[in-house]
Amino acid sequence: MRRNDGLFIGIKAAIILFFLLPCFLFASDYEITETETHHFEISPNTLLELRLGSGNLNIATWGKPTIQILVRKWAKANNREKAESKLKELKIEFTLGNNKLFVHQLSRGSNNPFSSLLKFTGIKKTPSTKIDFELTVPKSIRLKIDKKDGSAIIEGIRGNITIEQKKGILEITNILAQNLELKLDEVQTKISNLNGQNGVDPHLSISIKQGEIVLDNSKLIRLVIKSKDADIYLVGNEIRSGEIETKSGDFFFNPNLKLKAKIRVRSDSGDMFLILPDFPESKIIAETALGVIRSAHQWEIKKSGGISILEYNGNKKNNEVCEFFSDIGDIFIQRKWQ
Repeated sequence: MRRNDGLFIGIKAAIILFFLLPCFLFASDYEITETETHHFEISPNTLLELRLGSGNLNIATWGKPTIQILVRKWAKANNREKAESKLKELKIEFTLGNNKLFVHQLSRGSNNPFSSLLKFTGIKKTPSTKIDFELTVPKSIRLKIDKKDGSAIIEGIRGNITIEQKKGILEITNILAQNLELKLDEVQTKISNLNGQNGVDPHLSISIKQGEIVLDNSKLIRLVIKSKDADIYLVGNEIRSGEIETKSGDFFFNPNLKLKAKIRVRSDSGDMFLILPDFPESKIIAETALGVIRSAHQWEIKKSGGISILEYNGNKKNNEVCEFFSDIGDIFIQRKWQ
């Protein structure tokens, strides 16, 4: 009976799609937008929590104890009446209290069986509604963001930040924080000018499945990255310690500073490109099981049971060690980008 029931449901869905598909493929689109602005008076170091959909998000700062939220709603359909109906279904909840402002974009279309069916079959890939948010906030504020898709641009915040994002683009710049935590699926990520507060350098933690991470011109006491397939670029940073794991993504490392750090990088199959000075203060260890090691420096490369190993003793006055391990990837050590 279960097999017959499944077959019946499949046939029924195919029939529905047969009659509805022309409407979706050949209908002319009508687009409509609506804009609204909200203001909230807050105390210093308030937590701003955002739970958003697939629109774009911009966050900038000003010198007022007020959060200003500019909302742009957008919908499209094959006629004006349907577009206006979709626009009315776009709802946002604002909750202020207990030193926290919670902004929640409510889901639309979850009760529409045809919308769910089209998404399931993959026919409906482009959303027909979207909400973009443009926020201006006090500099001293904490952020917690849960976002599905689109771009997120955050600048000038002085406070800890936690972000979960499924897809899209994420840019974070000119941040003073003690902790920045990112949980990403498939996101193109750039972080620049991240520094600490009150003389204490920040911790940065990133987990990502696919996409790219670019970290530049930042000063960190601790960096932790766990990546599946994302490429990682660390350029011009001062990092005291770090643990980086990636499966197939490539790793690019250019400190542009006197290297004095304790960093461990492990890759399953990705290649590593390291720009290192002639005489770094830290000890350097590079090892690959099935790949090759090439170095522009006169550092000895040994073979042990098929494993290639490079060791540089560094400045014997400190105990920092930078370790780079790859199972099957290659490791290239250069003086500058080739």
